[in-house]
Amino acid sequence: MKARFLLISLALATAIYAQDNTKSSFSLIEAQAYAIEHHLNIQNAKLEWEESKKRVQETTAIGLPQINASADYKYYTEIPITAVDATVFDPTAPAGETVALEFGVNNNGLLNLTANQLLFDGTFIVGLQAASTYKQLKEQGIRLTEIQVKNLVAKSYYNVLIAESTSKIYAENVEKLETQLSEMEEMFKVGLMEEIEVDQLSLILSDAIKRKQTIDRQIAVSYQLLNFQMGREIDANLELTDDLKSIYNSYDESALLSSELTVDRHIDFQMLETQEKLQMLLIRKDQASRLPTIGAAYSLGYNSFVSPLENNLWYRNQYIGVNISMPIFTSTMNSSKVQQGKIALDRIKNNKSILEDNLKIEIAVARAKYIDALDQFKTEEKNLLLSQKIFDITRTKQKNGLASSLEVTVSNNQYLEVQGRYIQALYSILDAKASLDKALNNY
Repeated sequence: MKARFLLISLALATAIYAQDNTKSSFSLIEAQAYAIEHHLNIQNAKLEWEESKKRVQETTAIGLPQINASADYKYYTEIPITAVDATVFDPTAPAGETVALEFGVNNNGLLNLTANQLLFDGTFIVGLQAASTYKQLKEQGIRLTEIQVKNLVAKSYYNVLIAESTSKIYAENVEKLETQLSEMEEMFKVGLMEEIEVDQLSLILSDAIKRKQTIDRQIAVSYQLLNFQMGREIDANLELTDDLKSIYNSYDESALLSSELTVDRHIDFQMLETQEKLQMLLIRKDQASRLPTIGAAYSLGYNSFVSPLENNLWYRNQYIGVNISMPIFTSTMNSSKVQQGKIALDRIKNNKSILEDNLKIEIAVARAKYIDALDQFKTEEKNLLLSQKIFDITRTKQKNGLASSLEVTVSNNQYLEVQGRYIQALYSILDAKASLDKALNNY
């Protein structure tokens, strides 16, 4: 059923590729779904799975009938000489005396058809099971790669959103500073403002414009990285339909914090279990090599002893046979291979225990990171409202002559800094969520 599902997925991916390739607007879920179909790492994982299927077919073919045909023609320019005991022709000949005779003819033709069938081979039976298990491992490899790609797409998507949000903050700040500078220049012209205050604000505006240009260049790189993680051309047009806050509001936070790990459902643990099963089969294969191998054969042949250009007379021959072979003594080679396999199996079992503890620690760290990010976000959310209130009050006081331009600049910079911290805190929550989802195997 899994195999059929994967084949259908590949077929659908091919059918809708052209349509998907023209799509330029993506939500986070759509971006992840697109990446599942187009990311080259996933395509490679599927190719490995296809390769493992062919390996199963190759192993299965060993147990099926093998039929071979052969043809051979020889012209002996010198017929081989055979030495024969002389007493065969002359009973009175001295003991040990031989006679050299030519046996055979110049022309020798052979046509042969041979069929072989494996009847029993313990290594073949176990090898077939191992090949099937190897295919299962590659199926799980597809799933693991999909999880990794989804996680990378999510984080790249967040990077674009935070860069755009930061750019928006800087743009608003530049606009406010330009308005403020224009007002101060008018006040300077009528003698209500000192020149040094105008110059100071000009420097602040110049620095703000430079920051805006820098973050805009970062946005372009972030879009290229997201396109790459999605499996698109890096310079393809891309529009994101989600924003950080809508993504944050879309998931169940309490469910995320209360989720517990089911170890045997985690893809990393499942792959180790499959590797353990595969290693056990390899051990059984080495042990089965001590068993006898039984095969059957049938051969039909024709021989001719005249030139192919003449009217040939063919002589028919055929046989049916059974072959049994069994190793008797291989020194310590086989037992050493079995012991090596058991040592490797013990390592895999140890790695399962290590992985289980590591997954629990990873979840604990990711959950703690998420809770810290959540607390920081709530704090910055309050600070954002407070800093905006301070800035608005300071601006009003300046217009009424109760606050200097320096006080307005300080409150503006404070508001800008808090806005940046707020966006960063929101990003930290989503980044921590992505890590926690991956640890919990939620993808």
